[in-house]
Amino acid sequence: MTNSLINPTFTEDTPVILDKDYTQSDPFCSRYLNKKTKNAIGEIIQCGLSKYAYDLETDSYSNLVDGEEWCFLELATTIADFDNSQCWVKAKNLINLRTLSDDDLASRGF
Repeated sequence: MTNSLINPTFTEDTPVILDKDYTQSDPFCSRYLNKKTKNAIGEIIQCGLSKYAYDLETDSYSNLVDGEEWCFLELATTIADFDNSQCWVKAKNLINLRTLSDDDLASRGF
């Protein structure tokens, strides 16, 4: 959910690169994050998000689970797969692709 206390690190449509291997087992997240994914490229859909747990007393998702900023992004895939290419990733594990030098890109295999 959006966290009003976070100033988003990335704006919508920012091209990003994943800076570490990342796996998720969330069935509602990209199946492409179930293997080595460092240097995967994607585009930000939304940032400034936090994980909240359901609170039975308030009947809402109001308990902050962690203090991390999360981003929802669309991973670039070799074949268009819009139904399976979206996922949540911690903002600290993403780098704005526009800020990388040619040498940085070459060292990552691009």
